[in-house]
Amino acid sequence: MTFPVALAACLAAFLCHALLHGRRYRLPTPPPGLRPVAYLLRMAAPLGALAGAVANHGVTGALLWFAAASLAGLGAGLLLATRQY
Repeated sequence: MTFPVALAACLAAFLCHALLHGRRYRLPTPPPGLRPVAYLLRMAAPLGALAGAVANHGVTGALLWFAAASLAGLGAGLLLATRQY
């Protein structure tokens, strides 16, 4: 269960980053009330997932988190690429 949670948290963080830098990714600008939430989620989601993974599995959890972050980056890139074209 650790891997899917870490994957979802990292994917959310990458997509929040894309939302905050919408001009680069040709996304609409977020409403003013959503920007602080996106900043917080971009920082807290991956750190929370890392803390949970390490607390549950130790070093193996950290490796699971790195794998989840890598796959989430690929997934976010794929989602953004298919949206642009």
